[in-house]
Amino acid sequence: MPKPVVILDLDDTISPFAQPFLDWYQEKYNHKLPKPKPHYSFTEAFGNPAEGNWVDIIDDYHASAPFDDIKPKKDAIEVLSRLADKFTFHIITSRPNVHREVTEEYIKEYLADYVSQLHMPTETNILANQTNKAELAESLNAVALVDDGVHNINDLEGYDIKPILYKPKHHHWGNMDVSDQATIVEDWYGVEEELLKLL
Repeated sequence: MPKPVVILDLDDTISPFAQPFLDWYQEKYNHKLPKPKPHYSFTEAFGNPAEGNWVDIIDDYHASAPFDDIKPKKDAIEVLSRLADKFTFHIITSRPNVHREVTEEYIKEYLADYVSQLHMPTETNILANQTNKAELAESLNAVALVDDGVHNINDLEGYDIKPILYKPKHHHWGNMDVSDQATIVEDWYGVEEELLKLL
């Protein structure tokens, strides 16, 4: 019997992203950002950057040494190692396809023992990307989605897929309205508890 499929987000769910990126940005551009508004668009959350645009800045970050140094969260690896024989894990990330190679290398180095497949959008512009994780999750017969993006969780309304919102206590993106059907967890041990309920 095939194992149930679970969809995982990558950035700020399995691996840190926002805070390391903002630390890098503020040091590189000597520009302290305001407290973010609750929005996943960097422009909506922070306004315009010190120079250039967020798309190019994020591209620069993906090519930087600090980005290369990021490792998965320890509790994520711990939980995935325990659940790998019970579930088939796929990653759906909204990273633009231009970063496919670095993302594939990252998964090969840190997550190859746990993740079966990577799914990425074809768009190259991260701010224009409209990846619908709910539709892709349904096409993969997924039983759950684990994601820090409230918009991705809310998109599961009406789908027979368990929405698990990964939201640590000091989550960077602040508070947004989340669907009543979502289960909110603060760490990967909470993810583990909710996934085991599906067996």
